[in-house]
Amino acid sequence: NLKDLRSPGPGESYEYAAPFNHLLTDILTHEDSSAVLPKLIKIPETPELNKIYVGAHPTNEHFLPAVIGAGVSRGDKCKLLYSDLIASLGWNLYGWGLTENSRL
Repeated sequence: NLKDLRSPGPGESYEYAAPFNHLLTDILTHEDSSAVLPKLIKIPETPELNKIYVGAHPTNEHFLPAVIGAGVSRGDKCKLLYSDLIASLGWNLYGWGLTENSRL
């Protein structure tokens, strides 16, 4: 969320940032890949999840890369490659279809 970019304090993040990062990682890396898209759809429909979703993504187009990545994965497992938080920004990078020999 860029409107909240200023930090709430040194080394702190907004109350929605970490929970949304964890939620997204839990969904995208779910063992059953057929459950991923239905779980993503439930985020805006579930009040407590929608609250952190709207904080992290005030407009829907910011969330589309995650949905598109999950949709085109064709059932490949998702792996969290990197995660960080800076104030209001969650930096999660994911990869699908990676093997032990994949180079990034």
